[in-house]
Amino acid sequence: MSALSIVVAIGGIPASRYDDDEATDLHPAGGGSGGSVGKTIVITGAGAGLGRALAQRFASEGETVILLGRTLSKVQALADELGAPAMAVECDVSDPASVRTAFTQTAGTHPKIDILINNAGIYEPFTVTEATDEQISGIENTGNKRGHGPDRSTGIKKGQSC
Repeated sequence: MSALSIVVAIGGIPASRYDDDEATDLHPAGGGSGGSVGKTIVITGAGAGLGRALAQRFASEGETVILLGRTLSKVQALADELGAPAMAVECDVSDPASVRTAFTQTAGTHPKIDILINNAGIYEPFTVTEATDEQISGIENTGNKRGHGPDRSTGIKKGQSC
């Protein structure tokens, strides 16, 4: 079994855990947290939207949630709402140093992470004609870190076929 699992949740389909050896439901039919009691789940972009909703769901089912977000006050407010053992950590996924710091901080309290949900993203409504270079770069950098767009490690360029 992997040291780290990946969660896939699509619409109303139950979340599933995918390890190297097997795929099992986190929350089997019949409710409750069945197969995942005691899991430590790190959620990026936990301050709002889907990340917040996922954190609330998993915490309500007894899981330990580590809430990562660019705005510490947002994830801290959620951690306070959820209560122990929820933990808030400031993290900007577009900044590698911030990610290293966040996971170092997390490891101090939770040395084993069972599930990582890479949910962070940037949403800023604007028209293309009004967009600043900073807005465009922010969206591009966050997308690239999450596997969307050109992969810097392989040298694939935008628009290039794989």
